[in-house]
Amino acid sequence: MSGSAFFAEIAAIPPWYWFAFGVMLVAAEMLVPAFILIWPGLAALCVAAIVWLFPNLSGEVITIIFALLALGLTFGGRALFDRRSQDVVTTGLNERTQNLVGRRAKVVSFDHGEGHVDLDGVQWPASWPDGASASPGEYVVVARVDGVRLIIA
Repeated sequence: MSGSAFFAEIAAIPPWYWFAFGVMLVAAEMLVPAFILIWPGLAALCVAAIVWLFPNLSGEVITIIFALLALGLTFGGRALFDRRSQDVVTTGLNERTQNLVGRRAKVVSFDHGEGHVDLDGVQWPASWPDGASASPGEYVVVARVDGVRLIIA
């Protein structure tokens, strides 16, 4: 098939085929959530509308429109969503121990700078600064967290 025959075939594709192609790509995005197939799918839907509005476009023009839309939407869309994802407020969901800093804990045991504290019904290993002492039942404040060990102020 020569180049002109190929583009003649492209020009002969009805808008409904472009629409179906776009819907299939968008549906495939749901199966493969890589956030990449949606952009050419949207480009194909745009080409369907363009071919429907301007049915006498040549195959070369349709191909160029699809390629430019697919590339533009892919790079533009990914840049837009990358920028938006940077603005997302972190919830600390996966950093449970960092939420313990500044909280009061009850000393369960203490021996030479090491011990355990009770915080919300959970016993945590804890360390005190050199020279500090604590008695069981006393309340202390968590200064920082080192792994699963609470460092007491």
